[in-house]
Amino acid sequence: MNKERLQELLNELRQMPGELDVARQAEARARSSRDTVRENYDLAVVNALMSSNGQVEGKNAEERKLRQDFYLSKHHDVQDQKARLNAAEADLVEAQLAVRKEEDVFAALRTEARVLASYLEYLAGEPRRK
Repeated sequence: MNKERLQELLNELRQMPGELDVARQAEARARSSRDTVRENYDLAVVNALMSSNGQVEGKNAEERKLRQDFYLSKHHDVQDQKARLNAAEADLVEAQLAVRKEEDVFAALRTEARVLASYLEYLAGEPRRK
């Protein structure tokens, strides 16, 4: 390992907490946005069902559920909100993956630093302290 790689490693290790924090903040924003969109979707469903005028009634729970699903599939506001919810959930998953990626990179850099420290101690002839 050369001196340049050591300097790169130190710089990367110094930057990682900030990058990880940015990713975690983006995840929190995506979660909050998803929660807001979910509330809007739920409200659209409730409003649609309240205006159904008996179109979702049935003999049993299974039939009512089928009628309700069919009715909601034809309701434009519900479908718009459902599309927004799907997009918000996809954004949240993407943000969560970005956080995990940053955590994995940080862990790899820390491992590389530990290996380098052991190697340098070996070269210096000093026993490693824990």
